[in-house]
Amino acid sequence: AQAAEQGASSMRLSPAGLAHEVKNPLTGIKGAAELLAGMYPGDARAQQYCSVILDGVNRIASLVEQVLAVSAPQRLARERVNIHQVIHEALRMAGMFPKAPKGIVVEQDFDPSLPAVAGDAAALERALLNLIKNAHEAIGETGTIRVHTRIETEFKMTAEGRRRQFLRAEIIDSGPGLSEQEVGQLFTPFYTTKPAGTGLGLVLSQRIIALHGGRLWAIRAGLGK
Repeated sequence: AQAAEQGASSMRLSPAGLAHEVKNPLTGIKGAAELLAGMYPGDARAQQYCSVILDGVNRIASLVEQVLAVSAPQRLARERVNIHQVIHEALRMAGMFPKAPKGIVVEQDFDPSLPAVAGDAAALERALLNLIKNAHEAIGETGTIRVHTRIETEFKMTAEGRRRQFLRAEIIDSGPGLSEQEVGQLFTPFYTTKPAGTGLGLVLSQRIIALHGGRLWAIRAGLGK
């Protein structure tokens, strides 16, 4: 029984191995679709079919990368990080800083006295970028996104008996909101309310925050509440 179990275990693919097995044929499919599109440049139907194939390949490739990002071990840097610089970079990557798109208002409600935190700036930027992009998608072409920072009023005792302060960052949008059932499912892998979503962005963000010793959650409370 033990030998059979070890044999079965050795046959299991790691996430990286599975990604490799999926990406190899995808590369061939993408190349073939591109060649076909080049062979029939004047055939509208052929171009349409090739476009469908390429869109599907790109979506699968993106899904594979997201699964890898969620399942792969995270090696985080431990450096002094200015959370407001991290937020500004995430806003910039989302196309919201220094100027937001027409119709979008970005409110920055920052506590300038916040101290630096120990963490990985690039990983935190990625986590916040996911949240900001979700907020943007929720409000559409017009609306408000508010980014609020402050010191959390609650404290947590460490193993050494010392008190630690926690920084709180909130991303709030003026979108229509989600039902209680949808909020309860938000951090479930592959659960999404978007037609083309995967549900892995929030899972990755939650993992990054947890690796920093924090917590990420969602509540039904819009602007002005």
